[in-house]
Amino acid sequence: MTTTVLKYLADVTYGLGEPPRQLDGGVPVLRATNIHRGKIVRESLMRADPSDVPWDRCPPLVDGEILVVRSGAYTGDSAIVTAEWEGAAPGYDLRVTPRRVDPRFLAYVMLSTPALDYFTECRSRAAQPHLNADQVAGLRIPEMERHAQAVVADLLDTETARIDALVSARMRQRQLIAERAAVAVDSLMARAPRITARRVFSRIDQGWSAVAEASSATEPGEVGVLRLDAVSAGAFFPSRNKRIDVAALRDDWRRFVVSDGDLLLARASGSRERVGESALVELAGEGPTLLFPDILYRLTPGERLSAAFAAAAMRSSDVRAQIREVARGTANSKIRSSDLRELQIPLPDPRRQAEIVAVVRRIDATSGATIAAIDKQIALLHERRQALITAAVTGRLQVPGAPLANAVA
Repeated sequence: MTTTVLKYLADVTYGLGEPPRQLDGGVPVLRATNIHRGKIVRESLMRADPSDVPWDRCPPLVDGEILVVRSGAYTGDSAIVTAEWEGAAPGYDLRVTPRRVDPRFLAYVMLSTPALDYFTECRSRAAQPHLNADQVAGLRIPEMERHAQAVVADLLDTETARIDALVSARMRQRQLIAERAAVAVDSLMARAPRITARRVFSRIDQGWSAVAEASSATEPGEVGVLRLDAVSAGAFFPSRNKRIDVAALRDDWRRFVVSDGDLLLARASGSRERVGESALVELAGEGPTLLFPDILYRLTPGERLSAAFAAAAMRSSDVRAQIREVARGTANSKIRSSDLRELQIPLPDPRRQAEIVAVVRRIDATSGATIAAIDKQIALLHERRQALITAAVTGRLQVPGAPLANAVA
């Protein structure tokens, strides 16, 4: 299939250079945190003072433009601007304005496997994941008649909507299972006396985020820094890390190494709901040396509090509600160590702590197995969606009414 370069079909420009003043009820600013698998989501939406946005350089977004994540863990992800988001300000990412191509078709092309592979190759050339306008403008776009592009986009709109509905249903199932598990944990904590965290945690340390590669550390002898999602829903995922060049390690790097039994807690996140998520470190066998980053805290319990119980207590609804209350900021929610020290946490006697931990582990084992099965189904649905988009835009899937052509109309 013949292709043409994106720069002949669309303009690629940059968004805002620096954050405008925030204002409740102000104009939406669409950032990387609002771009997810081709869709714009409201989570962690920033609103800015319209008078502080440089509209002459960054005009309001219009229906059909495409935003591309410029840097960070999700570099290369993109989403089309719908009518709902017209008038919003572009964030700090890249903006694609279609000129001689169907916007929906182009948006799907940018989500296809060849495009994502191209973005991965581009971003890997820099020390930190990064894309620039010239690289995005150099993306190869399959050539297809303009009316055929619309037919392909119509098909993908319908079929991806069906897949997305199935994913949403599975996500809801997952949420309900997690909520039932949380209720069970809460009931175990209900009668325990409360105590201020600073009286039972001997240390609260913040990690260090080194310059890291896009790939993960997997082998003994390698060093990796954990990603934020290594701590998720009470579970620890050691494979979610980024490899570090040992030559780039600072002299005192070993004080950031995690060990079995460490309690890690999310210090900051783009989502207020994720701030304060915690998990007990459990390392299975030999593997890479892992460090905790500056977006995680390591909490060291004192003699009166077992690490395993502390992990369960920090997941309770009461403690999570306290954390949400003190989480700072709208654009980048976080919790300060001083706030952590003032949390009221349950503290039963040591024997009761052990009993509660045993019950929580049984609950986690049951709900965890079900959630793992649901997660596998969701992953397969995402793979199906990706394969469908790729096949349709590259011509491998024969779409009635969409013959290939040698040029874009």
